[in-house]
Formats: sequence, structure tokens, C-alpha cells
Amino acid sequence: MDRMARATTSLDEWVHQLTSRQLPAFARTAQRIAGKAQDADSSAGELAALILQDVSMTTRLLRMANSILFNPSGGRISTISRAIIVLGFDAVRDLCLSIAIIDGLLKGPNRELVARGMGTALHAALQARNLARIARLPEAEEVFVATLLSHLGELALMCFAGEAQPDLPARLAAIRRLPAAKREAAETELLGFQLRELTASLNREWRLSGLLSRTLDRRSPPDARVRAVQYGDALAECLARGDQGAALDALIVEACDTLRLAAEPLRESVLSTWRDASEAGHALGADLAREQRPAPVSEPPRWNTGDAGLQMAVLREISQLLIEQQPSVGALMELVLEGLFRGVGLDRVVFALLSPDRRLLRQKTALSIDPVGLETGFEFAARPAEANPLAWCLGHDQPLWLGGPGAGQVPGDRKLEALCGGQCLILPLAVGATPIGCLYADRAASGRELSDELYTQFRLFGHQARLGLAFIKSR
Repeated sequence: MDRMARATTSLDEWVHQLTSRQLPAFARTAQRIAGKAQDADSSAGELAALILQDVSMTTRLLRMANSILFNPSGGRISTISRAIIVLGFDAVRDLCLSIAIIDGLLKGPNRELVARGMGTALHAALQARNLARIARLPEAEEVFVATLLSHLGELALMCFAGEAQPDLPARLAAIRRLPAAKREAAETELLGFQLRELTASLNREWRLSGLLSRTLDRRSPPDARVRAVQYGDALAECLARGDQGAALDALIVEACDTLRLAAEPLRESVLSTWRDASEAGHALGADLAREQRPAPVSEPPRWNTGDAGLQMAVLREISQLLIEQQPSVGALMELVLEGLFRGVGLDRVVFALLSPDRRLLRQKTALSIDPVGLETGFEFAARPAEANPLAWCLGHDQPLWLGGPGAGQVPGDRKLEALCGGQCLILPLAVGATPIGCLYADRAASGRELSDELYTQFRLFGHQARLGLAFIKSR
């Protein structure tokens, strides 16, 4: 066996090292996002909450959402909630998974090799999804996810193996340039296992994609969706070699025969997808074209700092939601929470509803930089008014800055004080004269102080929420 691989020869050792030492945070994020790709019950609110926990992902997703590739109409998108409405749940979820993989793998020392490999993987995923859609295959989005992850083992090794074995990433890249029929033998000689086996093990360990498992398992005949994954990968590889001639035509004809498609329209679609993939890869940091090292991305702030311009944009989107669409309470409150979370710059915001018997306030939707304290839900007594500060706000129909000026007459509550650190903002929500719940916000995770300005902004969004609820009720 090659001496370069002897430091870590076992497939199981590589899986353990990548999972426990190199990529644990990425594994958790990718698993949660990939789970949304396979869960038909996933809601837009759940996806938005997942995205908004990551400031970098939020920023880059909104940049993509406003690009000509994803938003040809040019209408400005300022919030994740609006992006999901305009682009669609599936498109936003796929972009998130792409960003999570790129962020996880571009932190190692071999950015050039990994960026090129990641660009090709993104291109392959877009080609595979395009094939699945044209062929009207079910669950085209899972085809995208499976293809995007199909070289995960190779990219992870390129990213991290060079720390202990500097020559290994370049040698893996050289193997990638070999004819397909010779690669697995070369991989086994270098590593003692095939990269396909490492990808399969990581996929199984992290529970990412059932379709990817079937694609990598050669014991059963491939179905049409597995074929779409394989052809997407082959098309991307062919175009990466610069071959737009006979080899590409032969591959397209083969794909058409297998998936029962028309060749000439497919060729045009393949080339169009290639152009789209180049633009998407460039925007996401997985560049298909450039050979030089990507420019380093500045580290985003950990906490939402607040943005007056974003506050105004969210308020416009709330008005747009109420006027243009068949509005729902859920969509309205998702925008309100995002405005408070990102626009005002709060650490944790909760929309809580009264229980059917009106005795309890329970968390309906929440956004949080740090979910500690909300894992088991947000639940407090709603009556009598003296039970706690939340019940006091409902009983008196008044907003409250707990720990701020004028809060001395409000009853205390140890559970709430432990959650917020002694300072939080509360605003009751009602439709007409009937209370339905409340808004809650704090800055406990960052330890930053609340202020008169924050309280004013919080009440502004609460007022918009109450107006929106009344408007929806009247329709």
C-alpha cells in the first residue's frame, strides 16, 4: 500500500476522524437541511428558522435570491421568508445545502482543489435535477441532494487529509483525471479503499440521503432517479474536461435512451444548465471557471446587529404580503419575527399562542441564535394576570420591557427570569378585543443590553402584527 496513506489506512478510521474531529458542525447542519429535502411535512417556517440561526448562510442566501439566476424579475428580496415565497421552498432548501457543504469544506488548507471539486459537484447536481424534471421523475429535489453529496468522501479527504499527508489531495485530484474505468483501482492502491465507500459510510453515519445510498450500492439495479444522479455526474465531468463535441453528444443520446427523452432539446438544456451552474458556483464560492484561490470570505458577526434599512424592507414585505397574496397568520408572523430578529437585532424572538382552554401560552414559532432555553418549548401560565409578566401583559393588554423603566409593578417569575436573564420584551397580540397570544424577545444569549430604541422598534413590529392579524380576520 502507498506510504502516503499509512497514517490512516482504515476506512472506519477516516470516517471517525472526519465525523468527530473535522466536520462535526457541518454534519449536523447538512443532516438537518437534507432532512428537509425528504420530509414532506417540513414547513417554510421551520426552514426559515434553521437558516436564520446562521448569519453567514442568511447573508449569502439573500445574495443568491437577488441574483438574475434565481430572481429574473428583479424584485428586491430582503427576508428569508420572502425568499421562500418567491423562489420556492425546494430552491431555497437546495441553496442552503450547497452553502452548508461549501462552508464546511472550504475551511481546510486545500481551497483551490476543493473549490473546483465543489463547483463540479454543484454543476452535476443541477444537471441531475434538470434531467429528473424533464423526465418527470418524482422527488427531483432529492436527486439534487444525492448528486451534490455523491463525491462527499473525496472532497472531505482533499480538504483535511493534507494536514497530515500534504501530497494526498493532489494525488486524489490526479486520480480524478483518470478514465472512469481506472479510478477505483487507483483509489484502492493509494488508500486501501474506494472513495465511493467513504462517501457511502459518511452518508450512512450522517443519515443524509436514501437515494445516495441506493446510487452507491451496486448490488441492486438502478432505477430512473439513480440514473439521473449518474448522468448528472457524467455530464458535469464531461463538460469540465471541455468536451462539448462527440463525447457529450454520445452521453446525451445514452441518457435520452435510458430516460426516454428527446436528444436535441436536452442538449440545449444541458448547455443552459452548465451556464447557470457557473454563475451559481461563482456566487456561492465554488467556482467552476477560475483556477486561482478564491478570495477569503470575511467572518460575519455572530450576533444580529440590527439594520434600520432592513426593518423598513420587512415592513414593506408585510404590506406586500397582505395586499398581493392570500395571507396567512403563519406567513405574517414569520415576517414579523424575522424583522425583529435580523432588523431590530434581537437574539431570540418567540410567537406564542394561547392554548385552546386559554390557560397557557405556548411557543408557536421561534427564531434564535442560541436555542438554549427553548429546546423543550416556551410555555407559561396565561392566567391569572398576577401569575407572571406574560400573563400580566395579556391581562392588561399592554407591552412590557421587563427589567426596564416602569416595570416595578409587574409580578416576577423565576422561570422567565432564568430564560431571559432579567430583561426581555413582551407584547400582547389580539384580534379585536380577543387576546390570542404574545410576542417575546430578549438579548440573553449575547448579554447585550436592551434599550429605549429597541423597545420602540419592538413595539412597532408588534403594532404591525396586530394590524395584520385584524386585516386577515376581516377577509
